[in-house]
Amino acid sequence: MFDFSGRDPGKDDTEKYSQWLGECLDCDLLIVGAGVTGLVAGLELQENNRDVLLITGADQPGGRLVWENGPVEILSPADELLGELGFPVDSNPPLWVDRLELLAYLVNRFYELGGLILNSALIEKYFCNKDNCFEVELLLAGQPLIATAPELIVTAPGEGKNQNSSSCPEILEKMVYNTRRSEKGFVEAGLKAYHPGRRSRFCSLVNGFVLSGRKAARLCRAEYNQTKE
Repeated sequence: MFDFSGRDPGKDDTEKYSQWLGECLDCDLLIVGAGVTGLVAGLELQENNRDVLLITGADQPGGRLVWENGPVEILSPADELLGELGFPVDSNPPLWVDRLELLAYLVNRFYELGGLILNSALIEKYFCNKDNCFEVELLLAGQPLIATAPELIVTAPGEGKNQNSSSCPEILEKMVYNTRRSEKGFVEAGLKAYHPGRRSRFCSLVNGFVLSGRKAARLCRAEYNQTKE
């Protein structure tokens, strides 16, 4: 909804942004990073009637689907999950999918379900406060803003050792296995869960992102259900 890339926001922009963000703070879940992992996690959670806000420092959602070239290879079981989300898939994987077609579907479906995406946000930090709500500190034109929600998924890359691999099964296994609730309480997924080296294949990562997003969503659903009991 708000995109300040390529220009400095003025006073009116900042005030409108602050007002809009304030109206969005009462959400069930914050997702830092709006790539494939974040979109898939958000879609699954919205299918279960959760209010989701995606925050990204990029000027548009999509992550690697935006700046990589060519189609992406979809493997099983990632194809099954995409089919569950409504994306048309072939019944005999592997299959090659136009990356922009996949991106357009995920983003449009996310908006259709009522999700919100905040682009071009400078994300300072995320933490858990004393009330067991997660906070994400944002900056825009020098104005600090705090977005708060009971749950948080972090998909953006953080500190970690790069690992080189060209094996699809190995990448999928590591990324999904490492998608977990961290010692700080939030769920680490996507690139936050697995830091690929230069030799890692993009098609492998996309499949890992899809499965990591589903696992992150299920971890949050389980936590949410426990707090409601």
